[in-house]
Amino acid sequence: MKPAKHTSKSQSSAELSSAEQPSAEQAQRQAEHAGLPRVRSSELVLRAVQCLNLSDWTGACETSQEALRLMEAEGIRTREEHLEQARCCDVLGQALAALGYWHESRMALERAAAAWETLECGRELAASLQNLGQLHKNSGHVDAAMDYTRQAAHCWEREGWMTEAGLTWLELATCLADVGETRAATRHLKQGLHRVDTAGNAEARMNARKIAAAVYALLGDSEAKLEQLEALCGLQEAWIRERKAEKVNLETAHQATGSTPPAASSEDAAYLEAIRTFTGKAAHDMKEPLRMIGSFSALLRRQYGALLDEEGNEFLDIVQDAGERMNELLAKLLEYTRLGTSGKAFQPLDLTDAVTLAVHRLRGPLDQRDARVETQALPQINGLRDELELLVVQLLDNALKFNRSKRPHMVISAVEESDSITLKVQDNGIGIPAANRSEVFDLFRRLHPRSEFRGSGIGLTMVARIAALHGGDSWVENSRLGGCCVCVRLPK
Repeated sequence: MKPAKHTSKSQSSAELSSAEQPSAEQAQRQAEHAGLPRVRSSELVLRAVQCLNLSDWTGACETSQEALRLMEAEGIRTREEHLEQARCCDVLGQALAALGYWHESRMALERAAAAWETLECGRELAASLQNLGQLHKNSGHVDAAMDYTRQAAHCWEREGWMTEAGLTWLELATCLADVGETRAATRHLKQGLHRVDTAGNAEARMNARKIAAAVYALLGDSEAKLEQLEALCGLQEAWIRERKAEKVNLETAHQATGSTPPAASSEDAAYLEAIRTFTGKAAHDMKEPLRMIGSFSALLRRQYGALLDEEGNEFLDIVQDAGERMNELLAKLLEYTRLGTSGKAFQPLDLTDAVTLAVHRLRGPLDQRDARVETQALPQINGLRDELELLVVQLLDNALKFNRSKRPHMVISAVEESDSITLKVQDNGIGIPAANRSEVFDLFRRLHPRSEFRGSGIGLTMVARIAALHGGDSWVENSRLGGCCVCVRLPK
């Protein structure tokens, strides 16, 4: 937001004198003499709203001012006319704020808020209060910003708009975190997340997690920030699956009726890309403080370990172990966000070569467990070479990790059909219950505690993502070896 513009030689658009432009009544008489149709104030208000929605700030400002002058000239009597006047002040305030006229914007928004309160329009009042809070925040008036934002949140709650209330509480938490009010920020952060998680749709819940991660970053709580990023990624994956299922159902319905399905929305793709970019950047930003935690923990142990008692060394072990786990999570998260971003074209890949590379990369843990990897005849496929090689690594790593047998056994095979190839990896591991087989592809979804099986909870999510990048899908079946069989279908 630009600061309010004040000069001695010019006036703002809200302060033009009547000598410089005709009054609304004069303009109407001129239009009538010229044989033009009479313009109604309601039409001007509608036009001003349209300008605002199109980000035509100057047009919204000029049209709303013209509408207000016309209303005053004609007189305001009915409730509908009072509603139009309040709406016009609201539009004017938002447009002036966008143009940088802070003082005039505040006056217009305060006038709108007072009108909405008199007219008992709670939803509109909450929106105006929220705009006032944002205006004061952008202009550096933090106390006033927090006061208006708090009023807006309460107003949304009174009206029963819990999602909007939750997002507004999160805005307040951001303001509090900015000024170092840690306890109050944390309280309102949890309050806002609860409201959005209870009443919000998928998009609102994802936005809430993004705000929460940013607040925890301001508060310096890296672990809580990571938890919010994990939740954000999980919501993102669930949203993708739901949209994919909806698309399949829609295509099936159109095939049954013989009609043409609508084209995919570019906005959806852009929104998902924005989320992935945010997640990747946040994960990257967290690596530096984690490195500091690890380095200084090791330094503390070297220089002062002998002075610590058994409990002190145990606490230090916990800190270092948590840092290592968070580093592993962040590395996997960054790897996940980079899938499909190389810009490389599809190229032929022999799946036997991909298996050979995967076994080489996992040679250490495979030899340590005396594991047996059996490979049947595998075909060639077109795809993203790096991603497909990573897919095989993740499938083998998953089969090895969740295996309690003395000698893990994996069988890699493929079923070739006319239009696709299904890659299968069977194991003699612990298996996956039928009720949880769709969940294992969710980001950070773990069916077992970390104390039992170490891991990031991202491996099979990466498998599903790579399959989706190639237009395929993934699922889990029973294995003849006694464990499970993870299947990945890839188009030819």
